[in-house]
Amino acid sequence: MAEVTAAEYNAIYNTARAVLGIGSGSQGYGQPMVSSSVQSGASITSTQWDNLRADMTKARQHQTNITVQTNTTAATSGVTGVSYDSLFDVTPTTVVSTAILTQYQNFANLGINNNRLLCDPAQRTAPSGWPSTSGALTSQTRAGAWGQTSGSTPATLSHTITVTFNTYTKSSATETVVASAADAMRCFFNAGGRVHIRTSRSGAAATSKDTEWTAMLGDAATANSGVGDLIIDHSSCSITGILRGTGSTGFSIPSSTGWNTMSSNSGSPTTFLIQGGTSQYAENRYIVTGYKTSNQIIFNISWQDNDTGDQQNPVPPGGPAVDEAVTGTLHSYCYITYPSGVNVDFSGQLPTASSTAIA
Repeated sequence: MAEVTAAEYNAIYNTARAVLGIGSGSQGYGQPMVSSSVQSGASITSTQWDNLRADMTKARQHQTNITVQTNTTAATSGVTGVSYDSLFDVTPTTVVSTAILTQYQNFANLGINNNRLLCDPAQRTAPSGWPSTSGALTSQTRAGAWGQTSGSTPATLSHTITVTFNTYTKSSATETVVASAADAMRCFFNAGGRVHIRTSRSGAAATSKDTEWTAMLGDAATANSGVGDLIIDHSSCSITGILRGTGSTGFSIPSSTGWNTMSSNSGSPTTFLIQGGTSQYAENRYIVTGYKTSNQIIFNISWQDNDTGDQQNPVPPGGPAVDEAVTGTLHSYCYITYPSGVNVDFSGQLPTASSTAIA
């Protein structure tokens, strides 16, 4: 075949750069690269092919945790495949054939670009100490009674968690990336970053209402997961525990909603989670909503003890309804899981978080 042209090489490079570099939209991991484009009409050296191979390998291993193999024999249709786990090693004496070029094109377009939102679990890091407060970006606790619709205790508690992404600078041997705060947030989620919201109740149960709230929220001290973590990634959200609630279709999570589609309107935030009570406490709610700005995510969290009391003796006349207080300690945490390792590493560019008191 004719020598690979600069335009053909640059098309592969530009695809790789959109995925591994700053990119735009759903493309971009925000990492510096070692490869670069070539000038029109220039011959492409084996070093330039090696650098391009290194960058594309990083992206693919981040996505799959599979070690990309090196092909040293002539590339054929058998190594262009659909697994995208091998790339030919171009040496100074290699004549880059159509098969080799096709392999690089497929690896870039069908491999790393089409799978750009994948992140293998082995390529990211959970918070140290999780789920204790030592691994949290921010956390709040509130001890004391609450939950009575009449009396001196509040019927509803709430607080706000703000996760903030900041500008960063990161360098390779050949390039320095300067990311804006908006790019930092976008690239964090593109590369597989996740935000976790968790709650729990601790302390002895004074009443059946306490027991119900512990079942709703969880209690780390007794390994009761309750609702577990609400996890928000680029395109979806999920919980690690049990969704509770009866008599309503509202007890759900919008599984196809993630950071990219969440509301940017503080007046109409995205509802990520409604956790309900059961039995005589079916009115109670734990609700997480959120919206985003150019470089922040703001979560509004509320615990609503809407139960107004039930007759303790169901046999007429039954007596007055009793609305118990909720006792013990409420906990609220925010964690992150972030991309890490030698391929795509956010350990030096993590977001910060703050939170208001639970009140």
